[in-house]
Order: sequence, then structure tokens, then C-alpha cells
Amino acid sequence: MMRLLTQQGQMIAEHVEVAETMLSRMQGLLGRRELPARHALWIHRCNSIHTFFMKFSIDVLFVDRALAVVGIRRDLPAWRITFPIQNADSVFELPAGSLSDVVKIGDRLQLVELGSVDSQATIAEEI
Repeated sequence: MMRLLTQQGQMIAEHVEVAETMLSRMQGLLGRRELPARHALWIHRCNSIHTFFMKFSIDVLFVDRALAVVGIRRDLPAWRITFPIQNADSVFELPAGSLSDVVKIGDRLQLVELGSVDSQATIAEEI
């Protein structure tokens, strides 16, 4: 399990679920009634998303391979689609209202493995 932090160490999500297989990437958040507070879905190899058939709004962070933020969509309602975001390599989907002004374009995020001996061990290099 992983946490998502800002470059200053501020918590964005306490529980990051990873969607890296074709099936998990296609399913995304479909079929869920909600995304709990402080949770996020990380979709690998993705530069555009849709919210068709979803039942709730989400905040979205588009990041490059180094986890630098290259796009932000706040409070994206159901039944919408985003245009592809240049340089985006993956996407974090979070509950609507999670981001407020915490994250800005250009910020570099950190993923921290929970339960590691060094709780600040960044795993972005492994991806």
C-alpha cells in the first residue's frame, strides 16, 4: 500500500490503489458508489480519462514519468471526458474536493510505501 504526498510532504492520499493491468485500467472507478476520502486510484499509461457511467465527481492529477504534475482537473463530473494531456504518463483519480489548492502544475509528487523501514522511501524510481 502507498501514500501520495506533495513535494513538501503534505498528504494527498493515504491509500493509493494501482491500476496497471489492461483490465484494471479499463475498469478504473466504474461500478463504485464512491471513492473514500484520502483514497486515490493511480492509472498507469494514461493521458486522458472519462467519467462515463460513474456516479460521482472526481479530482484528477495528470503526471509525467517523474510524477511531476502536468495537468489538474478539479471536481470533474460524471459523464465527461478529458482531452489528452501533453506529457502525461499516468493519472491519479481522487474524491472531488481532495485537491483544493494543495497541488499546482509543476509540483513533483512522492509515492511512499507504507510499512517500509524508512517511511519516506520514495518509489517513483521503480516505475
